[in-house]
Amino acid sequence: MNKDLFIKYAEIKNQMKALKEQENEINKQVIEEMESDGVVKAQSDFGTFSIVSRKTYKFCESTNNMIDEWKRKIKGTEEAEIEAGNAEEQISNSLRYQNVKDQNL
Repeated sequence: MNKDLFIKYAEIKNQMKALKEQENEINKQVIEEMESDGVVKAQSDFGTFSIVSRKTYKFCESTNNMIDEWKRKIKGTEEAEIEAGNAEEQISNSLRYQNVKDQNL
């Protein structure tokens, strides 16, 4: 196997993680600045920045219990279908990478 290829992959994954952390921090700062300026859309030579809202809901305990019960029923139905041999198995490959703790590339 080409060890250099694996090293390069690990380096890129580590860089992407660091960049994602930077992106999240800068994202917060940009939103704070836009909000303090009272701006929801800012256009520039390199793109448009827009503050968008996403609505989510927090349901009461009884609704959450009902949702959990339906999820359990669905899971049971899926397991029964697998056991009966009626579910079509689909396999896909992906690459999982785990960084060695305390090792920087």
